Amino acid sequence: MELFTSFHGRIGRRTFWLGMIGLVVLGIVLGLVIAPLGLVIGAGLASLLLSLLLLYPASAIITKRLADRGKPQTPWLWIFVVPGLVLNAMQALGIGFEEMEMAGEHVIQPVGIGMVMSGIVAIVALWALIELGLLKGRK
Repeated sequence: MELFTSFHGRIGRRTFWLGMIGLVVLGIVLGLVIAPLGLVIGAGLASLLLSLLLLYPASAIITKRLADRGKPQTPWLWIFVVPGLVLNAMQALGIGFEEMEMAGEHVIQPVGIGMVMSGIVAIVALWALIELGLLKGRK
């Protein structure tokens, strides 16, 4: 449990991946619980709520992995976390996103600034994947 609650220490790649897989499973379970709430408050806001619920444990894992890589927590944690939160907030507020009908279904698609921010988030996510999940720690 300390993996998800403490910002002290370091973890290797294996522990990082196990922690992140655990968060993905938890996110899926919480998503199923929050989904009915999305019908009331909107899918974007429900998604933002889910992201905020997982923010603390994900930040704890990322901080420990950054320590293992020899990187300072600030600014790297901010660089890896903030763009995704901003994108979720933009979607929740309808900034840069439009509801469209595709194959009879209503979907929310990024347009304009939403597409730009989605691209930035994809690049940062790939960078974080390589930096935290693939590269060896420093001894």
